[in-house]
Amino acid sequence: MTDYPHIDTHLDALDTFASEALARHMPAIQWWLKTTRIGVGAADWVAACDRITSLSTAWEKAEMERGWDHLCAAFLLICFEGKLQKRARGVLNLHAKLSDSPKALYAVLEQCAAARDNQIGVCLEIAKVVSSLLPHSALPLATHAHLLEKKLKWREAAALWKSAMTLTPTDAYKLRAGAALAHAGAREEARSFLKARPAFQLNIDEALWWAPAMASSPSKFDRIRVWDFLSDEAQLAAKARPEARLEVDEVKKLARVALSFAPEVLDEDELERIRESLQPFADLEIENRIRALEEHSELATLSDADRAQGPDNLTLDGLKAQLATPEDHELRPWVAFWLEEISSESPASESTALFHKWVDRSPAPSCGFWSLARYAGAHKKAEWMLIAARRARDTEPLNDDARAVMDLVVESVAERGDYEELRRWLEFAQAHFESA
Repeated sequence: MTDYPHIDTHLDALDTFASEALARHMPAIQWWLKTTRIGVGAADWVAACDRITSLSTAWEKAEMERGWDHLCAAFLLICFEGKLQKRARGVLNLHAKLSDSPKALYAVLEQCAAARDNQIGVCLEIAKVVSSLLPHSALPLATHAHLLEKKLKWREAAALWKSAMTLTPTDAYKLRAGAALAHAGAREEARSFLKARPAFQLNIDEALWWAPAMASSPSKFDRIRVWDFLSDEAQLAAKARPEARLEVDEVKKLARVALSFAPEVLDEDELERIRESLQPFADLEIENRIRALEEHSELATLSDADRAQGPDNLTLDGLKAQLATPEDHELRPWVAFWLEEISSESPASESTALFHKWVDRSPAPSCGFWSLARYAGAHKKAEWMLIAARRARDTEPLNDDARAVMDLVVESVAERGDYEELRRWLEFAQAHFESA
């Protein structure tokens, strides 16, 4: 026996089947089985792979009809342990006489599904190989999709989940397809998959996919289902009711994940609903995430003062005309215009230069420049984030927004290669945050 029982299981099965071989083939089969074990025992995966390839040749010459499932499984697991990604394709040359439902290969897929990050490359190759060996089985496709999700390749994963559904139309595959589509940004398409499964039927594993995907839905009513589901599950768990499927800690974990996937800006009704649903079991992390949603939503909608003072003509031409006047105090309400520009996917080409001029001259808006920098960072507008952060650094006291945006600012400056500015930001962060 070796230190790799999942491989030994298949080699032991091959030992049993080897007794069926004709006497003239026995020496070769037994020799390659023995030397394969030696290679596995020494964790010499290249040698083990070479030897099991020779075993497969001897097995074929002996016209063995049984054991091919275990031979392929052992071969693939040797490739798995040795991270021999390209060698895994050798299974396709074994001319294996596989059954329609080979349990040995399904066990390999289970091993791959639980793989560590540094094993995903070879596991993806193994899933492709097994898909070729078992073209009518949904499990290799599902395993392949699951591994792609670990690599954050959501759109490719969604396509594979859909393919798996055509072979085995299960609710579980439909749910995973919907979750992958949601993470890929195709949230409208995802809704039909996610809504098909009633929330009360979900187990903890399914809920971990369903809750964040539904929380990111463009539909407010979809998101409300998540907050209500979490509230109901928390109450059942707290009362130790028999129908409770989740523990309180599991509900809290789900709430944290779901909140992190919710849209940045929510209306007051939904924020109140979240408070009512999650407050009874909220911990500090959940509270902080709810507070961040409230702050972002408030920032996006602006304070009453900003809206009341906002110019009637919020356009680039209107801003250019405003910048041409000496009245700096009248520039402050233009934050309403900039919030729209920051959240836009493609602001006008001259917007960045005008934003810089506005930030340099305008009095601080009610939300503050740190908050504006954080908002720009959340919308992937690195240049705009830096413009607002520089002004905030020089003119505003530190707050939670300053701490939240600091890592993004330092990362952005480092990417620009401006080492003098990077030094200044690092010194600023060290002076103000390391002792906090």
